[in-house]
Order: sequence, then C-alpha cells, then structure tokens
Amino acid sequence: MITNSVINSRQADRRSLISRLFGWSPSPPNVTIRETAWLDGLRGLAAFLVMANHYNFEWLSMAADAPFGATILEDKKLDDVWHYQKGDRLWEPWRLPIARLFICSGASMVTVFFVLSGFVLSWGPLQNIRSGRYDKFARSLGSTTFRRWARLYLPCLIVSGLYLLHKIIMDYSGIGSVFAEIWNYIKVGQRWANPLNIDRIAPIASGNPYNFVMWTIPFEFSGSLFVFITLLAVGRSPNHHRRLLIVAGLSVYALLSAYWGFWLFGSGLFLADYVSHAGGFLALSQKTSGRGRLIWTMVFILGLVLLGLPSGGGWYSWAGYQWIRKIPLPQQIQSRDHVIDRFWWGCGAILTIAGACHLTPVRHFFQLPIFRYLGRISFMLYLIHFVVDVDYSQPIRHTLYALLCTKEYNKIHQSDVYITSFLQTIYIPLLLWVITAPVTLILANWLEVHIDRPCTNFAKWLDNEFVKGAQSARHTLHEEQLPLCTNDDRLEMSEGSRRHET
Repeated sequence: MITNSVINSRQADRRSLISRLFGWSPSPPNVTIRETAWLDGLRGLAAFLVMANHYNFEWLSMAADAPFGATILEDKKLDDVWHYQKGDRLWEPWRLPIARLFICSGASMVTVFFVLSGFVLSWGPLQNIRSGRYDKFARSLGSTTFRRWARLYLPCLIVSGLYLLHKIIMDYSGIGSVFAEIWNYIKVGQRWANPLNIDRIAPIASGNPYNFVMWTIPFEFSGSLFVFITLLAVGRSPNHHRRLLIVAGLSVYALLSAYWGFWLFGSGLFLADYVSHAGGFLALSQKTSGRGRLIWTMVFILGLVLLGLPSGGGWYSWAGYQWIRKIPLPQQIQSRDHVIDRFWWGCGAILTIAGACHLTPVRHFFQLPIFRYLGRISFMLYLIHFVVDVDYSQPIRHTLYALLCTKEYNKIHQSDVYITSFLQTIYIPLLLWVITAPVTLILANWLEVHIDRPCTNFAKWLDNEFVKGAQSARHTLHEEQLPLCTNDDRLEMSEGSRRHET
C-alpha cells in the first residue's frame, strides 16, 4: 500500500528534478515582487519569441512571415515540404495581427530588447538623481560602464566556442584545419567584440559567423555607451523636463541619422525618466484617468500590431499592411531598407512598453512566474537556441517527413516534394516543438548557471579589484601629499596642457 508520505516524496523528487533541469522554481506565496520585475518578464517573452521565430521559419518555412490573406505573387519552393503556386492565398488564423507575434516576430523583438535595455540601464541611475545621491549616481554609473563589455561579450565568446567546436567536428580534415579554424575564430572574435567600433547601423556588419544571432550584441554595447554618456551629461540637472528635452532631441537626431539602435536606447532612457519622475509604475497608473487608460490601451494594441509587421518577402502581398507603406518617411530612413523595417518595429516597441508603463494589468501579465523564469535565462536562450535547431531538431524533422509523408515529382517546381495532409502540416511542427523546446530550455538554464552567472560575477570581481586598487593608490598619493586636482576648470586646463605636450 502506497502511503501519502511516499506519494508526497515522489512528487517532491519530480519537482526537484524539474528544478535542477530547467531551473524552474515557482515563487513562494507572499513574496514581494519588485516593481520592475515585469521588465524581466517582457524580456524573457521576447527572447522566447525570437526562438519561436527561428524555429518556425525552419519548420513552417519563410512563408510563416506572410500576413493573413496574403497572395503568393510567384511560384515558390521554399523546401521539400513547403511550396506554393502563384495566386495561392494564405488564411491560417495565426497570421492575423497580434496572433502572428507568437510565430514570426523575432526581428521585431530585437527592438523590444533595445528599448528595454535603455530603460533598465538608466533606471537605477535615475533613482539616484531623483534622490539627490549624485555621488552614488557617479559610482554606480562608472561601475556599470566598466563591467559592460565583459557582461555582454564574455558569455557570447564562450557560447560561440560551442559553435566553433561543432564546426571543427563537422568540417574536420586534419589537425591543420583545426588550428586554422581556431585562428579564424580568434580573428573574427577580435573584430566582432572590438569595443572601439561603436558605429553600428547595418546588422550584417555586426555579424559573427560562429553564431549569427550575436549580431545584436555590438548594438547592445554601443547603445549602452550611448545611455551612459547621455546620463553622465544630463544627470547633473535636477530638472526633469530639461533632461527629457535633451534625451528626446538626441534620440530623434539618431533616428534621422539612421542610427536606429541609439534611437531605441534613447527612447528607453526617455521612458525611464518619465516613469521615475511620476514616482514609479504604480503611481503612474494611479494618476492615469479612465479615459487615459483607454487611450494607453489603444497605444499598447497599436504597438503590438506594428511589432507584427512583415519583414519583407517580395514574393507575397502585404495584406492588411499596405497602408503602412503609404506613410511618408524622411529620406535618410527610406534610403536604407533595414532602417525602414526597424523604424516601424521600433515604434511598435516604444508604444508597447509605454502603454504597459501605464496599465497595471499588462504589467501583472508580464510578471507571471513563467515569464520571469524566461527572463532569467533569456540571454542564454537567445544565444543557444539556433544550434539546437540545426543539430537536433532539423535531423528529426527530416526523419519525420520521410517516415510519415511520400515524395512526388512536382512539374511546376521541377523537383520532388513531400505530399502532406492538412493535419500533418499541423501536428508535425507541434511535435517538433514538444521535442525541441524542453531541450533548449534545459541547455539555456545550464548555460545561465555555468557560463552567464560566472561571467557576471567575474565582471563584478574585476570591477571591485580595480576600485580597491584605485583606493589604495589614492591613499598613497594622499600620504605623499601630492597635489590632487578637484576643480573642473583646472582639470580641463591640465588635460589641454597634456594634449598640447603630446
């Protein structure tokens, strides 16, 4: 006879196993959640949607990006499973606005990342400014700046080493090829992680062939520096409106100059200062009238619609989105295809986050434990998900279609294609999700524990050691009674003299 204690013990063992594998542990009741927790949840959801986008583009083909009611404009064979004829219409319900975010919004989620980063990086410093703690503001800003490169690039360089190992194994042709690949990895990493190269506009120029999703990291680094420098410049002023005016001006100028990353980071800084001045999210929501909540709800929905904007695809129509192409834009934006897309997605990200700042139910939704869990592993989930698809799910996908479907010669596409039923186009991708998602989450959690967290701690340790060394040096200088320049004018004059001397 199985007692209740045995059943409870088995249930506890299962929960413990899930916690160890996935890193999932529901929050205990009565635990106070900080007011910015919803930002972590939104970041986690965005990272999951990036993963979903890449998986769906592989399993449902690039046609997944076509909107509801789109017309195929030319015969198109995307792979052995997905092939279309000119005039075909696409009516799957998940192609509808907002619903399509869960299928193909990976590119637009990058703009959400950037606005969130601008918001989060500036939130703490702005709290210090609002409280008049300028010494703490300077110290924390300096520490964050010092640690930023290591915080972003070290985990990426380590994880991309896994991609390097994969490439060495798959393309092995002797010990010479191994050393050549390692040397190429070093050269690529040096160019990609160069902290002095902050002139980022085109994603292709920031790519890393060992993990192509890492093209966003140089944008993150340069955008972070933009936020830090702007905070340093405007943080001395206690006047909220003056700060907002400068930040808005810089952000708009960045947009008109096609620096869309700086525009999004600056917009995040703007929103953070706006919310901070209002007293926080709860105070802002309480100050919002009933009519205001209705307006901000519409703003939030419009933001979601814009985030679902198709990313291109000249071989299908933009059903339901033609109107957006008729809106005139500045020439500098129109002349760069990638900036046009990022502009509308960026507007969607800004509107979505701005709306959420005013709407308590929306923030509570993003505070759900599942989203905060995804937020904790979001960085590693973003970095590792694609290699799981390439090495794990793609071979399974090919096997499933080979076992469950038959191939026939297609005269239009002049090649063999799989003949699939309507149900097979549904349950095979769903089966791939069931097979792939747990593995990806387990790997992301393992990397968060064993790579991301140690890299974060290492950056903090390095910063602490640097500060301790600086403090020791200051004590030595004081004991020797060497002159210290404390006047800004004298400091600028001495720096000018040194430049003149060199």
